[in-house]
Amino acid sequence: MNLPSAIARAEHKLLQLRCARQLGFTIPDTLATNCPEAARSFARDRDVIAKTVVGSGLVIDGIDHAIFTTVVALEDLSVDSAIQACPIIFQNRIQTQFDLRVTVVGAQVFAARIIVRDRTEMDVDWRKVDPARLHYEHDLLPRELEVKCRKLVAIFGLLYGALDFIVTPEGEHVFLELNPSGQWGWIERALQIPITNTILDTLAGNCHVPILMCSQTGQILSSRSMRGSYIRFFPDAAT
Repeated sequence: MNLPSAIARAEHKLLQLRCARQLGFTIPDTLATNCPEAARSFARDRDVIAKTVVGSGLVIDGIDHAIFTTVVALEDLSVDSAIQACPIIFQNRIQTQFDLRVTVVGAQVFAARIIVRDRTEMDVDWRKVDPARLHYEHDLLPRELEVKCRKLVAIFGLLYGALDFIVTPEGEHVFLELNPSGQWGWIERALQIPITNTILDTLAGNCHVPILMCSQTGQILSSRSMRGSYIRFFPDAAT
């Protein structure tokens, strides 16, 4: 339901982080680099995870593979050529009370807690966990955070977006990333959240959808709303 051009832009995780920070989200300390010395310096005094800059999959010999967020220790960064092969996002590891999936459809926001039972130090990415260990609960976002989620999705010209957060033991919401094509059927079935019907209403033009005009850096220039089944994205209204 999103424009392909908007999806392509929204998949860039560094741009997501920049826009999220400008909107006031809390984000992890982040380094994107293929410099071995910089990577080792970042990992020297902290617990670190690594993730891809764009996308999370690759094809090897015609077989699709997923690349999950991975814990990285300093000794894992000893081979220069492996780091130099491509840029990598390194972030400080956030202590987790539970994960949070926020699904935005037009102006509607649905939040669900993802709880890993018997969580261990290696359970950094819930997508790798045995589904039998996952438990789901409804969550009510703070009003201010809900507004920020809608704005972030609208900045990228999307009708639909799935945002992932970590909620710390202190209750802080830490933004991780935005998936413009994130799956929703599993969370809808688990908690009876009406995501599919909301998508259908949005495509049928039965609700107002926010539009934000923004620059390439994510600066919001103006906003309005529309009734309809698509968003036209303005890449850079300042030029």
